[in-house]
Amino acid sequence: MLLWLLTRLALFLTVGSIAAWNQGDVHFYLEIASTGYEPGFLTNCGWCPGFPLLLQLAPVTLSNALLINNLILLAALFMVHKLNRLDHDEDTAWNGLLLLLAFPSAYFLAAPLSESTFLFFSVGAFWAARKKHWPLAGLLGGAATLTRVQGLLLLPALLLEKPTKKQALYLAAIPIGQLLFNLHLQTTTGDFWAYFHVQQRLERHISGWNLLKNGHGLAGPHWVGLAYAAIALLLLKITWKQLRSSEKFYCLASLFLPFYHSFWVSTGRLMIVLTPLFARTPRKASPWILATLSILQLILAGLYSLANPYVIY
Repeated sequence: MLLWLLTRLALFLTVGSIAAWNQGDVHFYLEIASTGYEPGFLTNCGWCPGFPLLLQLAPVTLSNALLINNLILLAALFMVHKLNRLDHDEDTAWNGLLLLLAFPSAYFLAAPLSESTFLFFSVGAFWAARKKHWPLAGLLGGAATLTRVQGLLLLPALLLEKPTKKQALYLAAIPIGQLLFNLHLQTTTGDFWAYFHVQQRLERHISGWNLLKNGHGLAGPHWVGLAYAAIALLLLKITWKQLRSSEKFYCLASLFLPFYHSFWVSTGRLMIVLTPLFARTPRKASPWILATLSILQLILAGLYSLANPYVIY
């Protein structure tokens, strides 16, 4: 809790005001929580309902969204530590937590976005599966899918933990989360596939592949995303021998599936929820490395508060 409090204090002092956190996708989550989904060509249907549902626990304001998100992050950090302790001693588990919070893109965990919520549900699903609590693994996996479509990858990943046929049935709740979302969109917008249609239309604006096919160079956010992708692949190579089969699949699939359509625009947001990349680092991180990463994160958080397009997605 002290680590959570100190890192929140540093980030909030850096950003400077509550209003400065309203960047990028934040307004879509607030809009969904306030008024629901709306039909149309480029609407809020391209964002999942898991985080907005939790925002409805209080009046939907930016300040309440920040508070709720960071309380969810606190719960997520406890889950990350519990998962780390299944394979490591206390020092190593703590080291993984420090690396996660010091990493340059960890400011996304403070912003009122879906990362902290997805981190809690996805890590909880892995922990439940490791402890053989399969009904809980399915429930948390389904909640993760309601939060981000990436949650669907939990199904094949958790199957690699070798449940029995009866236990594996509980994991059917993971794709059911996506089904419930699609059915809700059908009811509210008349389009069962509205999420994917909006995402497909967004591709015209964010896809690095489209820029390259049209003879243009990559934009700044693509290069930032590719830099994060290179770091993620480096961490994956370093930790590969320490990873379980479920973690190898989950990390690889999570990194490469977005590469197909968006050319890694948002890799910084994506990799901060891939806790095996940090928890399985074999050597204890130097305090100087942690300090350097933390300072870089504060710089990027400051740029985020200024709506710099390189660091808000």
